[in-house]
Amino acid sequence: MGTVPLEQRARSRSGRTFDPAGLAGYIDWIMSLRQSQQSQDVIGVKMSANRKMIAARVASGLSLVMLSLFALALPGCSQKSDETGPIVAEVGQRTIKLREVTDPIIASSVNYDTPEAQLKARRKQLDRLVQEKLLVIGAYARAFDADIGIVELVDKEKDKFLLDELYRTQVLDKVSVPEDEVKAWFTHFFDRVRPKHIVVATKTLADSIMAQLQSGVDFGDLAQRYSLDKSTSHRGGDLGREFYWGELVAPLQDVVFALKEGELGGPVKSDFGWHVLKVVSRSEMQRAPYDTVKTSIENRIKQKLVTKRRNEQLDGLRAGANIQIRQEVLATLRQMLQTVLDTVKLPPGTFPNLPIEKLPDSGKTSIVATYGRNGEITLYSVLTSFNSTAMDSRPDFRIDDQVHEMVFQMGLYDLLRDQALGLKLDQSPTYRDRLREFQESMMAEKMRSAVVTNKLRVDETEIRQYFDAHPDSFLDPPSYHLLEVLVNDEPSAIRIVREAQTGTPFEELARKYTVRSGFKSNGGDLGWVSSNRYPDLVATAATLKPGEVGGPVPGVGQFSAIKLLETKPAVPREFEDTKRAIFQKLQQQRGDSILQAYVDSMKTAYPVVIHEDVLARNITAGSASGAGKKG
Repeated sequence: MGTVPLEQRARSRSGRTFDPAGLAGYIDWIMSLRQSQQSQDVIGVKMSANRKMIAARVASGLSLVMLSLFALALPGCSQKSDETGPIVAEVGQRTIKLREVTDPIIASSVNYDTPEAQLKARRKQLDRLVQEKLLVIGAYARAFDADIGIVELVDKEKDKFLLDELYRTQVLDKVSVPEDEVKAWFTHFFDRVRPKHIVVATKTLADSIMAQLQSGVDFGDLAQRYSLDKSTSHRGGDLGREFYWGELVAPLQDVVFALKEGELGGPVKSDFGWHVLKVVSRSEMQRAPYDTVKTSIENRIKQKLVTKRRNEQLDGLRAGANIQIRQEVLATLRQMLQTVLDTVKLPPGTFPNLPIEKLPDSGKTSIVATYGRNGEITLYSVLTSFNSTAMDSRPDFRIDDQVHEMVFQMGLYDLLRDQALGLKLDQSPTYRDRLREFQESMMAEKMRSAVVTNKLRVDETEIRQYFDAHPDSFLDPPSYHLLEVLVNDEPSAIRIVREAQTGTPFEELARKYTVRSGFKSNGGDLGWVSSNRYPDLVATAATLKPGEVGGPVPGVGQFSAIKLLETKPAVPREFEDTKRAIFQKLQQQRGDSILQAYVDSMKTAYPVVIHEDVLARNITAGSASGAGKKG
């Protein structure tokens, strides 16, 4: 336990995470650009050089600081603090709000079958929080709030929480989903359309192409000849899959979803050019009542609105970044690039490494650009990042717009922080509360370590005794050879199970219907699987005999039909292979026992009052309720 870094252990307890999500929101914006390098912005048009350069920057040293923070920014921690929320428990003079119990449960996305199960999950989370509060009380008594390691780490993390506050106040809090928009989406929610397109630079050419198509010229031939979208032109302009409402950019979406199968549409203009469209196929998912899909639609719309608002905020930040390029240093960069380009032959838009080692030390510290209040970017940092970026994604220093965008991306962290400070978000009660929560979580961890340190010794005799007493606990689980058809809705899975049970070859169904990537061609053969990898599938497989078909097996928004081919029984493990696991288990048990004894002793000095009626709030009939129970 003592070997785990404190900042990591602080995130592993109580079900809460204290790494802010706001910075992840900004970085997600950059990451989405990287993804669009592959997805081609849904409509298949190659990114502009600027966007391509930004996307590449994510993979380069220019954004290493931001990416390191992105790795820490976890979902579920961007809820707004509710100062007026109901109190579910009191621990001495401290309180626990109901949101502290429910937020981590909601963020886990676990579905509970009964009100009793949901109440049990809440009670378990509340127990963790009570324990943490008592540990924090003990930590303050030992002056852990002044511990130099904790103080330094809190100071190190401040900016992350500040950017989280910026993201929530300037992006999330400014987004709302109108009811009429949800209803408008519902009209098309179950429709799926597979289009193909030809995109060209001018309406005149688009009109000419439409006239040729109407006279009988093959769409695919014209796409290969004229389309600017080289990612789809080679397959006749086909975008390659069905799209649901909301995936395509608005001008194209309105036209495409109004077309019948085989019908032509356009020309229609987007930011990428003029599009001529044709619907390859249409389908309709099984319809469901509005109330059952309303939340799903709201979430999709909100995601789009958040992206739009985030980009607007960043565009405003970019406009006010006050980027000043030092032309004499930029000239050095351009000369270095041109000199290397003169010696090698590369495809257009591809750039070789630049010779950093040839720069004198004085040149490495030369300032290429300034930005914001007092931000500076050195020649050395630019070259290091340039060389660490993929060759076909590097900025062209000869183009001013790409140089400015590079500087903006390199300075984005500082610009965001300066904006937050300018809005006085460091004085926000929410920011201060979350920073204090983070500090106290680390204090609780240090206290937890102090309570159990040097009391966790376990010898080999104890390990052997535990192994001999629990033979069924040390088995390699049974494995099952399965075929699977994964689909996106339960009715389709039910139909496939019935077809397979009435004689349709399962492999044929898999080749036709499965949406699991890479498994169409082999007939849905998952090979040998165990509960470690596919617990839900294995649970159903365990009820089948070889040759039988089962399901639907629910997953995360999808459903599986399976067929069991063979079964391998569980196999006992050797003692030597289990020693480490047993040692850790016994240590955990002993540590939990010691910690529980400490918590019980603290409850004597700091009484715990749990409000059962609040704990059960908004849980449907069947859950326990009550008030004022001591714990």
